[in-house]
Amino acid sequence: IIRGFRPDRLLAGVTTQGAYSIDYGKIVHTGLGITRIGTVSKDAELFLRELVRKFNECGLETQYSSDISTDNACINPITGILQVKNGTLISEENLHWIFRAISRECSAILELKGINVNLLELAEEVIKNTAGNYSSMAQDLKRGSLTEIDHINKVFMDEGKQHDIALPYTSTLYYLVKYIEKIKKS
Repeated sequence: IIRGFRPDRLLAGVTTQGAYSIDYGKIVHTGLGITRIGTVSKDAELFLRELVRKFNECGLETQYSSDISTDNACINPITGILQVKNGTLISEENLHWIFRAISRECSAILELKGINVNLLELAEEVIKNTAGNYSSMAQDLKRGSLTEIDHINKVFMDEGKQHDIALPYTSTLYYLVKYIEKIKKS
């Protein structure tokens, strides 16, 4: 769908700014974070660089990114299913174990794509900065809205399937979120 828009202005982004909605038009900011923006097409490279510069000038820490959805794949499904704040993934031992298992699975897929990052460390940093936040997926599931699960975790699952790599934890969380979406809709 997105590719149908002007490619020289098409960007994708993710932020670790922590916030959640308490009512229509009422937002609680729960933690400072970093915004990462990447291009969907090389045509947008100049626009992206200018936008990153302007965000930083305004005091919103922003970085260029070549892969913007990795942190959320580890955090959002767990917090969404359980309706817990991000910080719970570190403070509760059992959830931290699941979080680490998903981080390992997603890291293996990123390595196949030539992206060598310490995903566990990055995602834990996001959690520390947004500990009091309910993830966007938790908020969507609470409202009965569709989530971004297909654009985050399913991408990892599809890549794993292409390489004959099973992602049991990521897949389990994916199907649980899809089930919750379904029952909340009906």
